[in-house]
Amino acid sequence: MTILKLSDIDSPSSAVRKSLLSWIRASTAAEGFCVPDNNKRGDFPWGTKGDLNRVGDKLRAGEELSVEDAQKLDVWRASHFHVMNAFQAMLRKRTKSLPITVAQRHKRRITIIDKLSREPSMLLARMDDVAGIRLIFPTLLEMIEFRGKFLKARHNHTKKNHDDKYNYIKTPRSTGYRGVHDIYSYNSGSTNHLKYNGTMIEVQYRTIHTHAWATANEVITMTTGQRTKFNNADRNYLEFFRLSSEIFARAFDDRTSVYPDETDSSIISKFDALDKILHITQRLKLLNIARADIENFDGGVVLRFESDGSLYIHPVPRFQNSIEYYFRIEKENPSSDVVLVNSAEAGHIRSAYRNYFSDTTEFLDFLSSGRKKLLGTGDAISYARG
Repeated sequence: MTILKLSDIDSPSSAVRKSLLSWIRASTAAEGFCVPDNNKRGDFPWGTKGDLNRVGDKLRAGEELSVEDAQKLDVWRASHFHVMNAFQAMLRKRTKSLPITVAQRHKRRITIIDKLSREPSMLLARMDDVAGIRLIFPTLLEMIEFRGKFLKARHNHTKKNHDDKYNYIKTPRSTGYRGVHDIYSYNSGSTNHLKYNGTMIEVQYRTIHTHAWATANEVITMTTGQRTKFNNADRNYLEFFRLSSEIFARAFDDRTSVYPDETDSSIISKFDALDKILHITQRLKLLNIARADIENFDGGVVLRFESDGSLYIHPVPRFQNSIEYYFRIEKENPSSDVVLVNSAEAGHIRSAYRNYFSDTTEFLDFLSSGRKKLLGTGDAISYARG
């Protein structure tokens, strides 16, 4: 087991932590669970959507959960693993021999509670990003071409959004985030898998540049307490990432982000002035955690963040079920933030989810080359908006 240290790690609110501990206590009191077959009414394995929403309301309100509540939540979360594995297998087959990184991630308990807290109108049964597959492409053109083909591909799953609803390349978020998300409803004709039908999964499309930007954003959220990822931070921190998003969009994609009317020189000048105040690039240079050992892992890893800033990395033991190991670590460490990171190829663990190891090398490299590119081209270049 590798032990690392994160300085000043972002700590969840006391209300969120209270709900997390309630969930852990109730899960620990249960005698285990399995994902049952759908009942005769055609409900989901955890019951009805209304059942799940009522438990979600209790989580949001910080009420104590019963063992039955925890079982519904745990079965709901566990159901997503099968869906993730099915989508990952399908996408790996389609990306075979292509320079595309594919990885999966399962939403942490504390992240689920935090999202309920941040979005008061959110119904738990409608949370569609508990399971996620991320595809990372060398260029924007390759990303657009692959997604276009996948949207036309034949499979049994149903895309729930129209093509541009979550297209943050065409319309970047106010934070500067750029990527494309699609939500699918799982559907299988196999008798053994009918119980998973209707489970939602998010497919994310990013380029290496937008992924590096998002990685740095999450690292700053984790290590400063400035929740830039959620647009809840000091104005200067938010502006840092808006400006860097603009640099990346112009330098690597011939597009603009959130400041389409600004000149290149203005963007660079504002960015440099802000970084002299915040020293964010210097902070990122100093964060060099867990680079050496990650690529030696030949399977999944469970990451455990402690409140004192320590990060414990548990490689999933060979021949052990990763989900069971993940749930065991969660129950043994009720006050910790625990996440399972799965990837079929060991190198992809670090590549796809390097934010957990604070590896922001590519962000800094892209920022340097992008800055030079804009300074060298002047203001005459014409960019596509969004």
